[in-house]
Amino acid sequence: MKNISANHLGGFTLLELMVVVLIIGVLASVAVPQYKKAVYKSRYSKLELLAKEYVEAAKSYHLAAGEWPTEFDEMPLNPSGSTTSPQGNDCRKTGDMFCCLGHAVSGYQGNLISCGLSNYTLFFMQNLDSGQKLCSAKIGDDEASRVCEEVGTFIGTGSGYNAVGPYGHHVVNTYQYN
Repeated sequence: MKNISANHLGGFTLLELMVVVLIIGVLASVAVPQYKKAVYKSRYSKLELLAKEYVEAAKSYHLAAGEWPTEFDEMPLNPSGSTTSPQGNDCRKTGDMFCCLGHAVSGYQGNLISCGLSNYTLFFMQNLDSGQKLCSAKIGDDEASRVCEEVGTFIGTGSGYNAVGPYGHHVVNTYQYN
């Protein structure tokens, strides 16, 4: 019978295990932000598609009636669900997203469709009068801001840059499409 010492048992040293853990940590620190960004980009694409449906329905209504719709029930595309924001905007929730009809208020805001994620981190807005498209990100949400940076040019933050949601206006970082 052979005498096997503890030093020659097949296994890993503490140093080897620490190196593996370090490598996994470095890979995770690179992969997790990229994953979050990919998720945001995917969800933003869904917001754009949802908004496009509403914009086209609003344009159809505008052609027939000569004015922009004030509520979703007036449009040929009638989504389910209903919420009214504190400002009186008609909003509809679809899964983890919502869309609101915004109205011109004393020349301050044009008629628009605003679609956003229910956690208010990312918004897509299109002005119905001018066609201008905006991407807005919650202040402090770096991943959402990076998605908006990829589609447009930063135009402002603060009280003049609000996103319309079911529970009121939200101050955001806003980017205009190039």
